[in-house]
Amino acid sequence: MVDSEDGEKSIFNIVGSGGSFGASSLQQEMGVGSATQIKELEVYWPTSNTRQRFHDVDVDQIIEITEGVNVYRVLDNKKIQFSKPNSMAKKIESGDSDS
Repeated sequence: MVDSEDGEKSIFNIVGSGGSFGASSLQQEMGVGSATQIKELEVYWPTSNTRQRFHDVDVDQIIEITEGVNVYRVLDNKKIQFSKPNSMAKKIESGDSDS
């Protein structure tokens, strides 16, 4: 449940059991629109028939939730540095490429 500019709203997502060769990742990405915080995050674990609830979760972060553990873990969001698009073009034009 999130509070947004449009008022309070619920967001639902169903996660399967995964799959072979990356067919269905257990990692989920959920957009919350203009919300700045998640009021309540509920996870239902069908095998154990249990629910976990987390309150006041910040947005724009990667978290790991483990069944039966009452706190979530914030994961490091590693950033990838890409080269500037024009830098390779300049090398090729000047004949400085390795190929």
